[in-house]
Amino acid sequence: MLPLMSLEAAGTEYGADNPEVMGKIVRSRMLPIAMTAPHDTGTLLFSDSPEYADKDGILYVDKVKGDTRLYFYHVNQANYPRKIVVMAYNPSTSEVSAGVSGVYYAKPSTSYYDVGKDLSTLYYEGNATYNRVSVPPLGYAILSDRLNRVIVAPDQLFSGIVNMDLPEDMYVSAVIMPAAADPVTFMKKQQYLASDAVKLRGTFPGMDRYLKNLIPFTTEEGIGYVLIADGIQDRLMPSTTAFPKTWAIMASITSYRLKPGERGFSTTISTPRAENMPAWLKSVMMTEKVGRPAKSWNCPVRA
Repeated sequence: MLPLMSLEAAGTEYGADNPEVMGKIVRSRMLPIAMTAPHDTGTLLFSDSPEYADKDGILYVDKVKGDTRLYFYHVNQANYPRKIVVMAYNPSTSEVSAGVSGVYYAKPSTSYYDVGKDLSTLYYEGNATYNRVSVPPLGYAILSDRLNRVIVAPDQLFSGIVNMDLPEDMYVSAVIMPAAADPVTFMKKQQYLASDAVKLRGTFPGMDRYLKNLIPFTTEEGIGYVLIADGIQDRLMPSTTAFPKTWAIMASITSYRLKPGERGFSTTISTPRAENMPAWLKSVMMTEKVGRPAKSWNCPVRA
């Protein structure tokens, strides 16, 4: 543990080769905290393939119902400005009112680290809004006008998360198109983009995961930790779509190299504690690819 405030006030540069920093590190044994089996809710649509999109079209689409989250991560690989929007198609003969409970996105940038960091921060610290979108029978509707106004320049990464509540079966898609295109008109072209070689896209059961410790934890026991994303106690989530080898991995503080996949789930850890114990880890979210340097992570700690 590091007394960060005192180091920051002194203008200290962090690093393992800095004796002043290393001298302030407290070494202490950490004990594992026994947790309940994970409880998953909702459905995650994950769109990251093709990651570098050089053609216009539907990046990923699937039929979903109920609590759903679409998480997209794409680079504009064309030489003209574009936009990435989230669309819904209503296959029924009656109008459906879709609930949109949150739209989060980072400013497009060529800095992938900044995009991942900003999106994680906005998702956990931003203010959620709720809107209802009417989707006509056998028709399309855009689920966020805000996304329709974001211009993605060539070589920029654009990433976002849209949470929705769908009372009926609907086809939800992430779509990339020219900046001036009308989304509904463009969707009627039915241009589907093939996945790239990595195939990081799919539909996963469980957009949220809830963990709870079995025994109340107290600070008298020392430092405790929760092991997540090990693929054993905290299982991997196989895709239910045509890409069975695509896996979603729970967020992890320690970088484990498991199966190829993208970390994009939201984890909430509930920790019953002794009366005088400070609140502990609330949630963790990382958006990095396994086997690559971490792009970003957000680990808010509440006092």
